[in-house]
Amino acid sequence: MNPFGSLRRLRAYPLVAGIAVVFIFASLAQRGLENVWVLHAGYRYGWDAQANGLTLALVGVMAALVQGLLVRPIVARLGERRAILFGIGVSMLAFLGYGLASAGWVVLVIIVLGSVAGVAHPTIQGLVAGAVPSSEQGKIQGALTSLISLTAIAAPLVFTAGLFSYFTSARAPVQLPGAPFLLGAALFAVSLVLLVRLFRRIPDPTAAREHPAAEPAPVDQPATVADGG
Repeated sequence: MNPFGSLRRLRAYPLVAGIAVVFIFASLAQRGLENVWVLHAGYRYGWDAQANGLTLALVGVMAALVQGLLVRPIVARLGERRAILFGIGVSMLAFLGYGLASAGWVVLVIIVLGSVAGVAHPTIQGLVAGAVPSSEQGKIQGALTSLISLTAIAAPLVFTAGLFSYFTSARAPVQLPGAPFLLGAALFAVSLVLLVRLFRRIPDPTAAREHPAAEPAPVDQPATVADGG
C-alpha cells in the first residue's frame, strides 16, 4: 500500500490520524533499539552471542507475562487513554536508562521494570479499532502497517549507521554508544506530548458516558392554591 495514500485515508479519522503519527515515532524508536541492541551490548558491556541471546529471551518472557497478565487489569484500572500514556512514558524512561546504563546488570533491571510499557501497543490497537467502522478496519490497519513499514527502512540508517557508528568512532567529540537509545527516549517524549494534546483535543466519549453531567437541581416553585398552600 502506498504510504502517502495511507495518510489520505487516515485523515477521515482525526483520532486515528493523530495516533498514527505517534505510532511512527514510537516504532522508529523500537526498530532502532532492535537494530543496535547487539552491537551496543557487545561494545559497552562485552556481551557475547550467548549473553545477548539470554537477554533477548528475558525480553520475550517479560513481554509474554505483561501481555497475558497485566494488560487487562491496567487498562481496567486506568482506562485506555491513560494506559497508553503510561506505557509510552515507561518506554521513554526505559530508553533513557538503556542509553545511560553503565553496567550490564542495570540493563537487566530495566528490561524487567520497563516491560510494563508493553501495555501501550495492544491498547492503541484496541483504541483504533473502536474509532473506525468495522467495514474500514482492514483498510485502516493496512494503512498503519504501511506507514510503520517505513521505520524499518529508516531505523538502520539513523540508529546504527548514523548515531552508533559516529559516537563510537574517533571522530566523535565524546564516546556515547548509548546515543541511539537517547534518541529513542526523545522520540517517545515527543510521542507522549503529542498524545496528551491529541486526547485533550478529542475527548473520550466513553468517559462522558461513564460520568454524565449532573442534572440541575429543581428550582423551588412558590406554593399555589392548587398545591394546597
